[in-house]
Amino acid sequence: MVQENLFDINYFYECEGEAYGVNIPEKICECGEKIKDHESVSMLYNLKEEIKIYVDSINKHKLGVFEQDWLITKALLDSLRVCTNIVPFIGAGISVPLGLVNWSEMIGELSISCSENVKGGIQFFLGTNRYLECFDEIISDPQNQLTKDIESIKYKISEMFSFEKIDMERDNNYDDILMSDYPLIMTTNYDEVIDKVGEKYDYKTVIFKNIEDIKSLEKFPSIVHLHGSSSYQDKGSMVVNIDDYKNLYDDPKCMRRLQSLLGNKSILFMGYSLDDYYFMKQLMEICEANSGFSDYYAIMINPNIDILKQRIPEYYEKIKIISINFDDKCSDINKLIVERIRYYMRYINNSLYLRR
Repeated sequence: MVQENLFDINYFYECEGEAYGVNIPEKICECGEKIKDHESVSMLYNLKEEIKIYVDSINKHKLGVFEQDWLITKALLDSLRVCTNIVPFIGAGISVPLGLVNWSEMIGELSISCSENVKGGIQFFLGTNRYLECFDEIISDPQNQLTKDIESIKYKISEMFSFEKIDMERDNNYDDILMSDYPLIMTTNYDEVIDKVGEKYDYKTVIFKNIEDIKSLEKFPSIVHLHGSSSYQDKGSMVVNIDDYKNLYDDPKCMRRLQSLLGNKSILFMGYSLDDYYFMKQLMEICEANSGFSDYYAIMINPNIDILKQRIPEYYEKIKIISINFDDKCSDINKLIVERIRYYMRYINNSLYLRR
């Protein structure tokens, strides 16, 4: 790289107790020797100005600096830069670039043997983001002989999300998130991707309902599966239908545990739609109990702010939306989203070179 003239090099050395700095090693010192022949010579490499300009231009393009809403986005990212106690909260959207199914696709696969009438009801629930009702429709359909109880559904979900089937060569944001050294990461995802990638960064994985002592999480960086895991040994822990959700969120002990985990934390939602009524209701109660002390952010793809205001007015008032806006018809939209989130994370962590 030096030979390609990417760097300016300065040479520093000592001679007869004095320190000197030059940019030509062949230069003759006052003592009569060449600079490079002195015993102790150190070199300082600086990128050439034209290279800095080029890198700055690339980073700004990837970051979206030249887009219409950048000043709003920058203000939000800047506030995250100085925010303490951030907990990334990971939803299904972060796993989608790896080819994993989203909620609608998962329910579509599970309902494949249902009657046309039941499929019509499922489509209605999907259209209103009422995913949990779909599972009861699937189970109660007498024509459906493939998944006749919730245990069968959990087994099917475990198969869908089997880590062995996932192509980890696909670009994704898990390394971008995990290498940021957050002490606590939470997810409602069932899949094991974050756990497997987290092993490289010494993260330990725990199922929320299995936590006995909150303080034990302070001993090591932790990934908490709020709604269980699809791993073979933990598939029974998955919170899937309405009964599962009620069993979790109506349990006072579990909710005190959630309050202890998130009470003084700021949350950054990624790949999360904010449609989870049970969790969001509990989070708003935590927020109210803390008198709005914590900040909540959500990176969302092509959000319709007017619809968000109407559909989730209470959440919208408390959560700061960081928009990523791309054309839905773009063939490489997943690639663009992964890249933009990557550069947002680098910006938040102050690891992105930008000229002022």
